[in-house]
Amino acid sequence: MQCAVQRRSIYLAPPGTMDRHWIAREFSKPHIYEMFGFNSPASMLIGNRVRDDLIVGAIRLTSHQVRIGFALMFPPTDLVEFWEFGYAITEPKHRNAFNAVNAMDAMAHYTLDLMGLPLVGGRTREDNRAAAAIALRSGHKPLYTRQWDGHTYTFYTLDQAGWAKRKEKLERGEKEHPYTGAVFHVMESPPYIPVQPQGAAPGDTGA
Repeated sequence: MQCAVQRRSIYLAPPGTMDRHWIAREFSKPHIYEMFGFNSPASMLIGNRVRDDLIVGAIRLTSHQVRIGFALMFPPTDLVEFWEFGYAITEPKHRNAFNAVNAMDAMAHYTLDLMGLPLVGGRTREDNRAAAAIALRSGHKPLYTRQWDGHTYTFYTLDQAGWAKRKEKLERGEKEHPYTGAVFHVMESPPYIPVQPQGAAPGDTGA
């Protein structure tokens, strides 16, 4: 990422050196690398790709700017024609639908609005129903289902038309439950100082 993007109570920030090392180390853990489709630890691979060809954002809370996870966008491959979204909220106490949806919306704003990509997407494994629910809630539409390395994956996409509908919903939510006064805030350069809530709604509604 070349700038930071805030969506309500979280923001995605360009990773510093320590963030990049931390993200790579996370891919030594089975519950991380397996859900990203790897059969073995992938720290070295991800460490190289974080520097080379991935879009990377550290997921941070606007309160205290604490890091709670990471979001990655993988470039198109022979398998998928779109940039593919993946994320992990590594701190269990912060692992909830609000933070996950806000992270997806922030990355959608970055890729579809700021970068102007025509299409983004992602995949979920059949045994990860929570991730599937997050994808649907974020406006992604199921595209197809495929078998891959012994697992069944559903692939989702979000195009510009779908994103426009999603943003309309987010704008209505911000008007009905004001949080920071805007759906997104873009921080162009460091230090990335998030906008604090004007009057936070209980449970961070409006997502």
